[in-house]
Amino acid sequence: MNEEIDFKYFKKSKMFYDVINSFLKKPENHKTFMINKDTPYKQVVDYRLNSAEFIGDDLVHNPDILAIGCSVTLPVGLPHGLSWPHLIKDELNESLNVLAYQGASVQKNIHNATLHMMEYGIPKKIYFLVPSLDRAWIVRDTKSKILPKLSSKYIKDKKLNDLKNDRYYDLYDFFWIDDANEYVDSGETSFSYKDFLNIRRSIPLEYGFQNQISSLINFFSFCKMLGIKCFYYSWNNFFDNLLFENNVLDDVATHVEEVSKHCYWSHQLQIIFDASYFSNNIEHQKYWKKGLDKPEWNAHPGMYTHIHIAERFLGKKLSQKTIDNAKC
Repeated sequence: MNEEIDFKYFKKSKMFYDVINSFLKKPENHKTFMINKDTPYKQVVDYRLNSAEFIGDDLVHNPDILAIGCSVTLPVGLPHGLSWPHLIKDELNESLNVLAYQGASVQKNIHNATLHMMEYGIPKKIYFLVPSLDRAWIVRDTKSKILPKLSSKYIKDKKLNDLKNDRYYDLYDFFWIDDANEYVDSGETSFSYKDFLNIRRSIPLEYGFQNQISSLINFFSFCKMLGIKCFYYSWNNFFDNLLFENNVLDDVATHVEEVSKHCYWSHQLQIIFDASYFSNNIEHQKYWKKGLDKPEWNAHPGMYTHIHIAERFLGKKLSQKTIDNAKC
């Protein structure tokens, strides 16, 4: 690069360069989550990192089970031993790796799962607790930097080469349906091609949803070719019904059937606790109804809901032994 460069071309090229280099070559671990875990709400959970700096037990090669999901699967608000993947692991006495990220979209889950299989080998089964489909993994300006306006005056003080290693664009998950609703409520009418997210480009609403579905179809098809049995459902009841009623993934994965309304989770959901479910382990009591991420109205699901999630994937009730022996 030199001072004769086309500034407009450089700005466009810089975006491409940053996008390409924003994709990690190994699965993203949980170091960043641990740093930011108390934002925006305080969490009173002793999360434990394994040797690969993921929350949970040490990762194994060619596991029996690979569990994928977002913050519910991570799990936010609970010790990992009380989460649905570990309850399944203990019930079946099978090996397990977990890949989950707070606020993750389908695309982010799939990207990291693919990298994980390249490093740790092929699992026998995948259980995918699908995030809400109103999320997208897109490139936008970093929160800390905005690409400076390039001009002759600017170039006098700073060479273009100095910008090469500064990241001005990065990948973020955001909730596009929530943002679209706020936009429509504001009185605007043309969501699809109006830039309202300050990301310097517009994303059609239809494309956001289509991208989630096509990503699921491609990933499950890829897994089927590798001989991996895939099971899925979404904790978001609305999107789960869409997937179930349209049978779009039936040829490549198994949509596990609903066994309890407690398999779904929402901040607004009022759970009526079934007294036939209980734990004889006194350490479980504080985690039973809700996760310990504050405030309580915004808390993630507790062990009670995780038991129901595990049972839905298994298609049967957990043994009392598995519930009682779950590790905090």
